[in-house]
Amino acid sequence: MTSESLVEKEWYKNLLGIVDDEILHLKNVNNEYLWDTLNKQSLNYIYKNCLQSPWLNQLSLAVLCATDHKLSPGSINTMMSTLNKRLMDIFEAFNLVKIEDLNYTHFHQYLSGEIYEDHTDRQRQALISYYKSFLFNVSKWLKNRIDINRQNYFSKFLFPEFPFDNRDYKARDLAVSSAQKKRKEMSSAVTPLLPNIRAQCHFRWNQIKRLREITNIHAMYNDSTLITRRELL
Repeated sequence: MTSESLVEKEWYKNLLGIVDDEILHLKNVNNEYLWDTLNKQSLNYIYKNCLQSPWLNQLSLAVLCATDHKLSPGSINTMMSTLNKRLMDIFEAFNLVKIEDLNYTHFHQYLSGEIYEDHTDRQRQALISYYKSFLFNVSKWLKNRIDINRQNYFSKFLFPEFPFDNRDYKARDLAVSSAQKKRKEMSSAVTPLLPNIRAQCHFRWNQIKRLREITNIHAMYNDSTLITRRELL
């Protein structure tokens, strides 16, 4: 039964009914609620950016495990925010709804640069590193800290496991970098021509403006001539 002290906790009030109940009640070896040990910045980030996310339970469990492993708050915040942003990108690109909809193809297309071409190699590599790190640490934590009879329940909150690592995408990273370099070179080739292009545009605009003025003058002349003829009649 939920104790009175737990009910009074701010994080419990904010997350009750949103985060899985078993994840809310997780404790460390000192019998402290893991949510009590989570740094304030991470907690606020979850409140602000993750409560509506399909991966809320997965991310919450990963962050709590990282906290219990004594990972620094700065590292946790970086990994959490990066992973959350990239998942948002992938879900938006493929119109995904549930975490179960996510598969290797979606990751592959992102990591190989087929979507979000403006993202850097570092952003793509960070996704692989942080995703695999969270997955590995949570899996290890469950085996070491959770009773074997409950491990199956929590395993459904693991991020899906995909067969990739940084080495798989080195060649693709080079291809993406090459494409970006080529686009930059093309832009650089156009840059010296910009003054002449602007001058030509300005000249043509003045011609169009002058033509309109002449057309308006002729129209006014024709109108005045027509009025004069009517008056004579």
